[in-house]
Amino acid sequence: MLATLLLVACAQSLDEIASTLKAATDKTSYENGAYSAARSLAEMRTEDAQKLRIELFDTKYDTYRGVYLRDWFYSGYLKSTSQSEGDLMLAAAANKKISSWHRVILLRAVERSKVKVSSKLLLSKNFLKDTDVCRAWQHCAGVLLKESRIDFRDSKAASSDNLIELFGKAGAPFHGYAYLDSLTDKQQANLVDTALKAKDSGDRAIAIRILMLQAPANLNLVVIAQSAFDSNAAGPRTAVLESVVANEIFIAAPLLIKFLKDEVAAFPDLPSRFVSDIGNSLRKLTGISFGNDPAMWDKWWNEAGAGWLAEAKKGSAKGDQQEHQQDKTVAQFFGIPIDSSNVAILVDGSGSMSTSQLNGESCAEAAATEVGKFLAQLPKKALFTVATIEQKPEFGFKRMVVNSKANRKKALGFLAKRPYRSTSALYDALEQVALDSNIDTVLIVSDGGSSAGKHQYSEHILGGFERMYLRTGLRIHCVLVTDSNKHESFLRDLAAVSGGRMVKP
Repeated sequence: MLATLLLVACAQSLDEIASTLKAATDKTSYENGAYSAARSLAEMRTEDAQKLRIELFDTKYDTYRGVYLRDWFYSGYLKSTSQSEGDLMLAAAANKKISSWHRVILLRAVERSKVKVSSKLLLSKNFLKDTDVCRAWQHCAGVLLKESRIDFRDSKAASSDNLIELFGKAGAPFHGYAYLDSLTDKQQANLVDTALKAKDSGDRAIAIRILMLQAPANLNLVVIAQSAFDSNAAGPRTAVLESVVANEIFIAAPLLIKFLKDEVAAFPDLPSRFVSDIGNSLRKLTGISFGNDPAMWDKWWNEAGAGWLAEAKKGSAKGDQQEHQQDKTVAQFFGIPIDSSNVAILVDGSGSMSTSQLNGESCAEAAATEVGKFLAQLPKKALFTVATIEQKPEFGFKRMVVNSKANRKKALGFLAKRPYRSTSALYDALEQVALDSNIDTVLIVSDGGSSAGKHQYSEHILGGFERMYLRTGLRIHCVLVTDSNKHESFLRDLAAVSGGRMVKP
């Protein structure tokens, strides 16, 4: 009897939650308990609760504070524990009538939630027909296979071999291969072809990371790494440098020295992020600190490289740990040294930027002042763009522009004319910046929050950017202009994903 009453109470509770959430379309109805209802729903572990989250997600794109509700639905997905919950998510993710973003979120949740899923659902070819969904499926399916979370009992025809075959049919970036114990010659060839020829620089970056993880001994390192550095795209370049260090590919040391020389020669009058990044990678790989001076690295390699490499292969190499003078950067932004000539500047467009004060100015005015100072320090040949983080990101230019006096004036005029009354969609702004593969550094001035777009919850933004970074190599530096320990922690973590810095003036 008691169990029956509890079930009825739960059913009534879910009905009430459903009613509240379905009614939440404007400010009044949202404030009538919608946030609490979504939070309560996230804790419910029943099939009906999962169905409700899936049903409502796409209905909350254009409603008042819908992003808060959607992020709670996503949190509910992530808390899933049963195969029935996992199968509901997977079936919805295969449904082409659901929005692409929702399908991606569902696949990310399946991957991260530790649920088991049906092989029959996972092998649906519907996952391969949308580019973003296909990439998310490759990653998700690879993790599920690696962690033995696929139930193959539901289909006599399904097997791990079928799934691996589907990895090949899915195409670039062949992310599922990252989770296999070993690669066949054909699989390696697919990855090499992607690393060298894929139109999307993010796909090239992922293929490089997989190759250097899975097959460093068989890898034509020179060709693949040179191809990455022949392009200006930050993603493949970053993938090479980070993979060489992470996988201790010691034979890459002379190649990195060559790239350092090439980069310095190519940009003698411009700051280059990759001069610094190559120098740092060499230091991490060798244990030696020669900064960014290619002549010193070249001299060391010619005199001691062979001996160092022999010891490194035995695991006993030790660098001399010399500390040399820190390489100087050309420009600073709120005190952060910026070593890039391909910069996007994002200024929070929310209302707090016009009402809060910094050094006697509104935060918006202080940001514009610092932008002007920063651009004045950059060489004229440097490229930049500027945008405000609003409900949808607003850009001052259609594309990256040279740092001319006229463009600096236009950028400051753009910032001065923005209303600073909007909600802010930080994740969406980062996605928009990432569309230009030549941008390698992003400067964010913000109060640390996000209240619109695809994500609002800081942990979801961080998780999304971690994936974005693997493809784009974007380095983020953050400036927090309000006093908030929570927002300070978030912006510090966001910058740290990419090796960037956070300051609070």
